[in-house]
Amino acid sequence: MTPASFKGSYFYLGRFRRPMYLATFLFNGLIFAVMISPFYFPVDAQSFNFAVVIFGAVTIFALVSYWFIPAEKWLRQEQIVQTMETAEGVDVLEGTEDFTEGTYVHPHVE
Repeated sequence: MTPASFKGSYFYLGRFRRPMYLATFLFNGLIFAVMISPFYFPVDAQSFNFAVVIFGAVTIFALVSYWFIPAEKWLRQEQIVQTMETAEGVDVLEGTEDFTEGTYVHPHVE
């Protein structure tokens, strides 16, 4: 799926989509910076904002999980096929499933 082949939804911004993407990215960056900054200065044990520590731990855990857990363990091929067919409007129960061998026979493709 590429930006050129992506189907627009009912709420489509047209030529204003990229400036809105930029504005959204900048606004989220600002809010993130405000939320993880200290509440009071000078920072001591009582006024320390632990959001940075929690966010860092979650990020490190996610990266380590991404590198060491195989993709098939957390996102199986049959989930991808089912999601893509549901998005295309194909009834997924019509197909022949043989996921133990890693193959899937599409109901409309021979």
